[in-house]
Amino acid sequence: MPVAISSPYRVFDFIRVDPRLLAFGFLVSFGSGFGQTYFIALFSGQIRDAFSITNGEFGAAYSIATLASAFLLIWSGRWIDQLDLRKWSFGVIFLLGLSCIVMAITPDYWVLIVAMFLLRQMGQGLMSHTSITSQARYYESARGRAVATASLGHPLASAILPLFATVVVAFVGWRESWFVFSAILILAILPASLWLLRSHDVRHSRYLKHSASGKDSKTNLGGGTVRQWDRREMLRDTRFYVLLPSLLAPAFITTGFFFHQVFLVDAKGWNLEVWAAAFIAYSASNVVALLGTGIVIDRYGSANILPVLLIPLTISCFLLGFSDHSAAIWGFMVTAGITAGIVATFIGAFWAEFYGTRHLGSIRSVSFSLMVLSSALSPVVMGVALDWGVSIEAIANICGVYCLFGILTAIYARSRFLKPQNPI
Repeated sequence: MPVAISSPYRVFDFIRVDPRLLAFGFLVSFGSGFGQTYFIALFSGQIRDAFSITNGEFGAAYSIATLASAFLLIWSGRWIDQLDLRKWSFGVIFLLGLSCIVMAITPDYWVLIVAMFLLRQMGQGLMSHTSITSQARYYESARGRAVATASLGHPLASAILPLFATVVVAFVGWRESWFVFSAILILAILPASLWLLRSHDVRHSRYLKHSASGKDSKTNLGGGTVRQWDRREMLRDTRFYVLLPSLLAPAFITTGFFFHQVFLVDAKGWNLEVWAAAFIAYSASNVVALLGTGIVIDRYGSANILPVLLIPLTISCFLLGFSDHSAAIWGFMVTAGITAGIVATFIGAFWAEFYGTRHLGSIRSVSFSLMVLSSALSPVVMGVALDWGVSIEAIANICGVYCLFGILTAIYARSRFLKPQNPI
């Protein structure tokens, strides 16, 4: 059956129940860093020089690759429901390793798009999807804390991998560095993941028996009965669409500002080294929010997180919009990191709590692909706005106003999801 603990309110009990599963989720989320925006963007200068392309052309390649990944995720993400987790993980991690090799040997602009598509699909897409889905499916009373613990791999990767990549590139060159990243994935992360999953057949067998018994159609913290929705049913649920404005905002806003961070820092007259150093604050606040949100979700339910989901990000946007003081850098990073941590834990637990776990991969792949789509559009939309002469402050304030709208829709969504009757 899904992992449960004697008391859902003993904060650390769940760690002792299935530490291998937690370690697997953490390792896979860490490995997803090789396909994340912040990591690929580190090579933008070398890539532009190698292929004689402009910032706009590089941004277009990135957006095309990410858009294609978003659309494919709707199909590819559902296969985690059909395949043994060990076989699935082997395929995803191995293909991410091969994606790094494609990036290393890419000869021209068009193959570059393919390489970035593979990195986005396997890394940011399926590796992250695997980490969160595995925790949400096999944990029950400690689902929020399990998702939060596994998600700690993301901020750790963002704190370690950029510095590591910089050192590797300095020694071997930017192309050769991607061979190193491939070796880490295939020779270290892959075998470690399979070792951590070596008893997974027992875990999954218990889950299937628990699911077949009907015990998963239990009463959730909102008072409603959880049935096992499939993706088609979820897409007919109007509550899903009420939820979307608040879910899509963080991916769009943070990706856009981070992608155009050099322009942002120049426009503000800030020091780029101070901006880079402030990512430590981003990672630290992310970790605190991850763990805190996991505890709150396990005690009060994920829907009760909705009203506060976008409050820190709203502060982030208005800080950029109204302040040029260098202290705003740290305020932006801290509040943006808090929202990132809250969202990561929320989306890991929410779908399982209200739509069940039987088709969890298929359902999460839809929402996750929409978030990836949002992150793909923001560099282009913000880039065009900047080209048209819209100031970075105006863009930030517009994003802040949208966040206020998202808070209102989130409050309404919470009331809909907490109705005691079964959803239609």
